[in-house]
Amino acid sequence: MQSNQCLGDTLSGTDILFYLAVFWRRLPYFVGAALLVAAAGIATVMLLPPVYRASSKILVETPQISADLARSTVASDSPSQIQVITESILTTASLVNLADQFHVYEGRTNMTDFDVAQDMAKRIGVGQLPMDLRGAATFDVSFDAETPELSADVTNEIASRILSENIRQRTARAGDTLDFFKQEVDRLSASLTDLEGKILAFKNKNADALPDSLDFRRNQQSSQQERLQLLVREEATLRSRKTNLTEAFNSGAALPVSSGPQTPQERLLDQLEQTLAAQTGIYADDSPNMLAIKARIATVKAEVLAASKAANAADVKRPATDLDVELAGIDDRLAFITQEKASITADLADLSKSIAATPANEAVLNALERDYNDVKAQHSAAVSRLADASTGEQIELRSKGERLTILEPAVPPQRPYSPNRTRLGLLSIAAAIAVGAGVVALLEYLNKTIRRPVQLTRALDIEPLATIPIIRTKRERQRQRLLLTGMAVAGSIVVIALALVAVHYATGSFNGMGMGVAKI
Repeated sequence: MQSNQCLGDTLSGTDILFYLAVFWRRLPYFVGAALLVAAAGIATVMLLPPVYRASSKILVETPQISADLARSTVASDSPSQIQVITESILTTASLVNLADQFHVYEGRTNMTDFDVAQDMAKRIGVGQLPMDLRGAATFDVSFDAETPELSADVTNEIASRILSENIRQRTARAGDTLDFFKQEVDRLSASLTDLEGKILAFKNKNADALPDSLDFRRNQQSSQQERLQLLVREEATLRSRKTNLTEAFNSGAALPVSSGPQTPQERLLDQLEQTLAAQTGIYADDSPNMLAIKARIATVKAEVLAASKAANAADVKRPATDLDVELAGIDDRLAFITQEKASITADLADLSKSIAATPANEAVLNALERDYNDVKAQHSAAVSRLADASTGEQIELRSKGERLTILEPAVPPQRPYSPNRTRLGLLSIAAAIAVGAGVVALLEYLNKTIRRPVQLTRALDIEPLATIPIIRTKRERQRQRLLLTGMAVAGSIVVIALALVAVHYATGSFNGMGMGVAKI
């Protein structure tokens, strides 16, 4: 019951009236502290220099030439591209140059280039805006300055530098790509020429042992071997006939009669011509065997012609015996066979050597041709890419690819971007009220004076018979009226200050004051 009663006493109307009375007595302190803080806050807000922010919009235009017809060699990644361009124009030297060009920090001699660059970087803003319905990328460029004109001028200059830097970078990249593929084509062309020279030199050095003539040489080897076997058999037959003729002559037996009046040279000529006709389909006309047979035929023809002339000139007509004629023909044929066998044997040795060397030569030649084909494929690809790079460079030089254009140039803003004086003024007033209330609460916390019967009862544990209120004198009442008048005047000042803040926010009439303070 007691706790409920105490709670009821605590929340009673008497306590509320008591606290209101206490607040009324402490009102001068509340008003003084609140006015002091409000005046300081409002003065600070009024003296803050205005900051204007102008912005310009940059549109990323799509290529004017369809990518199906011609493609630029510069990558089209707008966010990364803008970021790279922004980094390139936000260097210390570039920012200092920009600040000097527009006299952003005129009169501030104590700032280093590093300080200027840092502050300029904080003032500049570059960001991507949401894409429109067409999917076009748009970027916003802004700059914060003390005056609207300076903000707009610097923003337009930054946007112009971004466009110029974009053109420079894209053109440089296209040119670098073209130069790279030119060097690559030249390098691969030199490699092709070198490999062609190596292949030609190898083929000339091993002309008789190349894989493309292996089948021909094998056929030639087989034909020569067959020819050699025929010559061996013919030689054996001739030697046997010669032996038989000699033995028959020595024994006095009858000799076979020659079937014709031909001389040995004439019969040798017939045999040579038959041999030439037989080998015409086997050897080439300019082969060593064919040339040797033709030379032999020419020699025998000359001998036959000389013998015929000599026989016609002489009156003596003494024909040789059949045995002499036959033996002479056999000897001539055997001599020719011996010469042919030596020539064929030499040819077979050369053919065997070239056939044995062919596999190794084929491996070396295949390696050279494989390298040549690889380099040739790389060269063809490089030539194709060089053509694409040349087209891409022309696209960039003529600004027919992806490019940046200023969609909306910056104009001087009508209102400052910051500070928000209304908000800051209201925050100052709120802080002033909080400080005034805090001062009153602190004074009451430090004041231990007994001012109510309940406090007396709690302190002395006695019940007072009666309470007498404070009776103020005339002087005290006058002083209280003066305090009330002062508070009214202070309140009027606060109201006027709030009105000035509202007027400033609506018309910006204190911009000149802010600029003047900023320059000071």
